[in-house]
Amino acid sequence: HTVWAWNDPFGANTISAVGSINLNTATGVTAGMPVNTPQLGGQTLQANDFRPQDFEYRNGYAWTSSTIACNPGSGTVNCVRWAQINLSTMTVANAGVYSSNSEYRTFADLAVNHCNDMAVGYTKSSTSMYPAVFVTGRQSTDAAGTLQAEVQLKAGEIAYTSFETTAPRRWGDYTEMTIDPNGLTFWYLGEYSKNTGTTSGRWGTYIGSYSFSSCSAGGPTPTPGPTATATNTPAPTNTPAPGTCTVYSSTDVPKTISTSGTPSVSSVLTISGSGTISDLNVLDLNGTHTWINDLDFNLISPAGTAVQIMGQSCSSEDNFDLNLDDEASGTWPCPPTGGGTYLPTNPLSTFDGQNANGTWTLRVDDNANLDGGSLNGWSLEVCTTGAGPTPTNTPVPPTPTNTTVPPTPTNTAVPPTPTNTPVPGTAVIYVSSSTNGVAGGVSFNDEDIMAYNTSSGTWSMYFDGSDVGVTTDVNAFAILNDGSILMSFDTTTTAGAAGSVDDSDIVQFFPTSTGSNTAGTFSFYFDGSDVGLTTSSEDIDAVELLADGRIVISTTGSFGLTGASGADEDMVAFTPTSLGGTTSGTWAIYFDGSDVALNTSSTEDVNGTWIAPNGDIYLTTLGAFSVTGASGDGADIFTCVPSSIGSTTACSFSMYWDGSLNGFSGEVTDAFDITQ
Repeated sequence: HTVWAWNDPFGANTISAVGSINLNTATGVTAGMPVNTPQLGGQTLQANDFRPQDFEYRNGYAWTSSTIACNPGSGTVNCVRWAQINLSTMTVANAGVYSSNSEYRTFADLAVNHCNDMAVGYTKSSTSMYPAVFVTGRQSTDAAGTLQAEVQLKAGEIAYTSFETTAPRRWGDYTEMTIDPNGLTFWYLGEYSKNTGTTSGRWGTYIGSYSFSSCSAGGPTPTPGPTATATNTPAPTNTPAPGTCTVYSSTDVPKTISTSGTPSVSSVLTISGSGTISDLNVLDLNGTHTWINDLDFNLISPAGTAVQIMGQSCSSEDNFDLNLDDEASGTWPCPPTGGGTYLPTNPLSTFDGQNANGTWTLRVDDNANLDGGSLNGWSLEVCTTGAGPTPTNTPVPPTPTNTTVPPTPTNTAVPPTPTNTPVPGTAVIYVSSSTNGVAGGVSFNDEDIMAYNTSSGTWSMYFDGSDVGVTTDVNAFAILNDGSILMSFDTTTTAGAAGSVDDSDIVQFFPTSTGSNTAGTFSFYFDGSDVGLTTSSEDIDAVELLADGRIVISTTGSFGLTGASGADEDMVAFTPTSLGGTTSGTWAIYFDGSDVALNTSSTEDVNGTWIAPNGDIYLTTLGAFSVTGASGDGADIFTCVPSSIGSTTACSFSMYWDGSLNGFSGEVTDAFDITQ
């Protein structure tokens, strides 16, 4: 590469070459032209070329990033190359290539803060992953040639097809990392595949902010350091953590408020890449409605906490347009229009300390007949304490290393010191039942998912299957951190755009609204017949997605798969190499129920599971169960704190949730999920 200087731009306006650098030599990697990029469930994407995406000047150094083709060990992929250039000596001070097997990173763009820390963002996809937005970075004190562990800012939502009729599909170049005027905060705009409600994916852009806690105002000004030879493989360390206020706007608008009856209208907003809430404000809450006194507004967090932010007020005035902030100085006028900022009816500080990531719901209740209108928009301003983003459940192989293949999951993982886990006071338990019934006064069918808030002791509808064409029992489900839901059904059925699905298959549902007015789209996620689930006893009746991308399932009966066989009290882990219409991967036993005496009765079939981030395994069974430390029936949930898993499973059991004491008596829990 040749480095040029622009001289006297407002005078002589000349350009001259001032030196050259060889990034192939500096990184030890010979760059190739980027290859077409695969994606989950779709055709390849165009990857542009290997010219530098940007060239930044900061603290006496020049910085640049680009996308190149490289081979981390198991074939050519697209990789992020970056470099720091000492302009006084025209040498490469630091450089590296960030890559991992079977994963493709494109359109990299970087920025540098006043402490000489760097952050870089890009789009990432693979055969098991939709195009998503990621960021990583390094501190000036990190080892030469390394970047820290990457963070997913926004998950892809659907296979991208664009407007071309043939592959590769043209991908946009919307990527920009910049530094805030405060010299500390990184802002990144990246591109992902957005679900627009059609069968074709479209471009979506997403914005997030990041900072390094060790860099603060008045920090030292770095001086040029020695030239360092980078290795091909970054050694990830601590992840940059958000610590700023970010505004998230709902795209699930407008919502019509009917003039007939007393409707409740819900709009959702999904947040990812945030942290623990220190302050929350509602912005740009606006819409139309005749006789505003009919309405009240309620905000529900991903943890299930509900706060009435606007009670019924005013009288016959029309419409609303305002902001709500606990630090405001007064109440809204009548009508509540004009875009001012006012105190909410109940404090938004109720949400302080909760994790902001997940799906938020704004519910508007119309308490009188005849008058109607529309919810046109709303946003949340989230200020965080600096906690890192919640790990997502999107299938992502392990952190990039220089190994030729991702680490093989072992069958003897030992979690942290086992402890019995009581029901957290803020947990929300999501359940589906094998039959129709009533819980807490809320009626449900076997195609629905109900939510039980352990703090308030209340039940609510979370997923109404009939709203989206599901009329058969939801036999297994898992709610992912991006708000989507993996599902399997007890019989062959049709699930929207996913088409016909077997009871050994899994679909993914992307909600645009949940509750009593569920809406969204389905896509095909996992084809069981492709990987050996072919008999009636191998139908799926429990599913969970681990942070490392493995899919854990249980079956209705015995199973015999390549690499694993077992019975209905066992669970097996699938490590995917591809998902969607052409599923492939490997199997291994994850949980052996017979090792822990969970096979003494036909009713001890594992019927549902949720696996906590610390490795604790939460279970429910087809009926009555009895193990050392816990006993109950099909409505209950109990916990296995494992000292080992796989073919030599060992557990310390305890009860977690008694369904009969919480309004679920007599039901059989088909599946469940927990948000803590």
